[in-house]
Order: sequence, then C-alpha cells, then structure tokens
Amino acid sequence: MVVRLFYKVPYYLIRIWWLGTRKNFDLEKNYAFIKKVTKAANRAGRVTIESYGVENIPKENGFIFFPNHQGMFDALVFLESCPVPFSVVYKKEVSNVILLKQVFRALHAIAIDREDIKQSLQVINQMTEEVKQGRNFLIFPEGTRSRMGNQLLPFKGGTFKS
Repeated sequence: MVVRLFYKVPYYLIRIWWLGTRKNFDLEKNYAFIKKVTKAANRAGRVTIESYGVENIPKENGFIFFPNHQGMFDALVFLESCPVPFSVVYKKEVSNVILLKQVFRALHAIAIDREDIKQSLQVINQMTEEVKQGRNFLIFPEGTRSRMGNQLLPFKGGTFKS
C-alpha cells in the first residue's frame, strides 16, 4: 500500500508548498486537499480513524477546538475527521519542520512563541478577531504533548483568553 502511494508523494509535497505560496488564499480548497493527503497517508499506513461526536461540531463557523494533545498524530485525526476547515495555532519551535511548515502556511496557521508573553498575547488576540470573522482554529491548551496517556497536563493560561 505504501509503495502505491510513494509515487504521489512528490506531487503532494509540491502541491502543499504551492498552496501556501498563493496570494489568493482559499482555506476551504487548501483544507480539502490537505484532508485528502491526510486520508491517503492514513490509508497507506493502515491507520483507521474512528471519530465520535462529529455531529457536535458547530455548523456555523467561528469556533475553537481545545483538545488534549496526546501524540504526534492528533492533528491528523482532526484533519481527517473534521468536516469544516480550521487553522492551527502552533508552537514556533516547529516552524521549520519540513512538511509541517508547508501545511501550516497552506492553512494560514499562526505561530506562537511560548517564551514571549507579549507575542503570545498578540497571537491570542489575532486568533480571537479571526474567530469573530468566522474562522475556526485548533489550539492545544497544554502547549505540548502529554506523554502520560489520557492524563491532562496543566493548561497554558493564554489559551483561554480568546
């Protein structure tokens, strides 16, 4: 299965890069393509996603997801199972990770510097304004992955100021 997807990888990478460089940004189209790539990657890796409560996601835009961050693939679960487009608030430290950088740019995600309180507050305020305008966001309130299974870590204070 992975071999069948292998020839598509260069196309997917180039297309995701291109989506992030376009001037006429269309979140819905970008999200649809990234969702397609995510589904293909999950299928190739024989990963099955079971989503519960999808019907509880608001039908109207302008909301924020605040999930527990349990592992590296949490965002892939959201991308595959969420029917509405969303952007991400992510930690600045992953800004230069290949593929993540391109996906974040295509989704118009916002980087947050957890060490700089002033910049963090600006990001939260920017996200709040964009939510009021109808954009949806995903932000992990713990600020990092929990390595203790389903146990919650302390939340970062700025997350809920939005």
